[in-house]
Amino acid sequence: MRDLEDRLHALAASIDVPPTSPHDDLVRGRRRRRRHQWTAAGSALAAASVVVALAWGGGGTRAEPVGPADRSSSTEAPTDRAQDPEVDALSSDRQLHDVLVDRLGLESTYPYRFSFQPSYDRLGRVDMLVPTVVVRDDRTGEVGEVSARVSRSWGATEWREFSCHPGCATYELDGRVVEVGRYANQWGWATQREDGTVVVLLLPQPAAAMGIDRVQVDAVLRDVWLPDAVDEDAAWHARMLERGLWHFMVGRDSVVTGDLADATGPTVVASSSIGGMVAGEVRWEGELLATAPTGCPAGFRCEVRDIEDTAFTFRWIEGGEHDGWVWVEHDGPRVRSRVLLEPWGDGVSVPLERVAGLLTDPFWQDLAPSQSVTTG
Repeated sequence: MRDLEDRLHALAASIDVPPTSPHDDLVRGRRRRRRHQWTAAGSALAAASVVVALAWGGGGTRAEPVGPADRSSSTEAPTDRAQDPEVDALSSDRQLHDVLVDRLGLESTYPYRFSFQPSYDRLGRVDMLVPTVVVRDDRTGEVGEVSARVSRSWGATEWREFSCHPGCATYELDGRVVEVGRYANQWGWATQREDGTVVVLLLPQPAAAMGIDRVQVDAVLRDVWLPDAVDEDAAWHARMLERGLWHFMVGRDSVVTGDLADATGPTVVASSSIGGMVAGEVRWEGELLATAPTGCPAGFRCEVRDIEDTAFTFRWIEGGEHDGWVWVEHDGPRVRSRVLLEPWGDGVSVPLERVAGLLTDPFWQDLAPSQSVTTG
């Protein structure tokens, strides 16, 4: 991971591009571990074309039918976003951004933008938020990020993998140890509070150079929080996206991503990218076998094929706006997983062996009834 990031930044440094906001420069690296990749500001996106933009799946039902078959969801129609538990994560992220500005006396260079998809635990609670404030160095004009990683565990923050730990300097705050030192090329403080919340504060420069003292740092470590509301829709969507990135982002291939504020619902709707070129739409979702239809529905041409000695059902859409698109499906012990692929060139938008890897991933069998997309 670090080697890839180093190469991207080296490539970006050699290219003269106009300044853009860190939100627009959001880069997702390849997901090779069960975690969410950190956002990266700068010109790496323009240089490497790793990530472009994402159209996310909506709340409970698909916004438009795909193919002649009647497609609906087992969940109720989406409610007003103001009543959606996901608002808790968005609202908390904004409030934590304001806590950083207030406690550290920062002046934000850009307006607030929600730019890091929250991760969720198995209970559907937000597992980590990463509020970020973009600041400018008055002396050099350089732009940097002040961020906090607020999590329910050390592992999600990656402090212990990439910081001075276990050789950091330490001091005590409210009876808990605070570690102080470098995290990659940033200056950081990290602690686990008595309630179990892990807080990591990262600065682009030493605190003294930014006019920040220890009292201000301690205020952040004490005052940030995570919401406890359960959001099953957003949690399942985040898990599907993570597993999709794990399987699809290999070599020159990636998945097009973007507006993180809408990351919820039972279907991930994205686009694939091959060598920096958008190669067509791709969707993935699951359905409980108890409701999954048998046989080949009208309006489709169906065929069973083996990929790496495992059987998959191919359902080509015949006629209509999505003529020639294909659903690839796999039946597990209790869930039918499926991926929709747009034709691209002489094939499809994602290599079939990677589609097979996603469809046979064991995580599908954890599908909750509320996240099952029925095709009856």
